[in-house]
Amino acid sequence: IAYGFRLAADDEHLEPHESEQAVIARIAKLRHSLSLRKVADQLNAEGFFTRRGTPWRLESVARIVKQGGPTFQD
Repeated sequence: IAYGFRLAADDEHLEPHESEQAVIARIAKLRHSLSLRKVADQLNAEGFFTRRGTPWRLESVARIVKQGGPTFQD
C-alpha cells in the first residue's frame, strides 16, 4: 500500500491516511527548496518518522516524491 494510504475497513479499498498525507504535503513544500537528503534531515528534525517508525532517509523521501507525481511538480 502506497505511503499516504491505508486499507479501508472493507479490506478492499484504499483510503487516505491523514497523518501520512500531512507528511507528503510537508515533503512537497520542502522539496521546492531543498535536496532530497535535506528534506529527510528536516523531517527528522521536526520529529516525523516513517511508517515503520524509523528516521527518514534520502531513499524514503525519493520513493514518495516518485510516487507523488503532480504533487511535486512546480
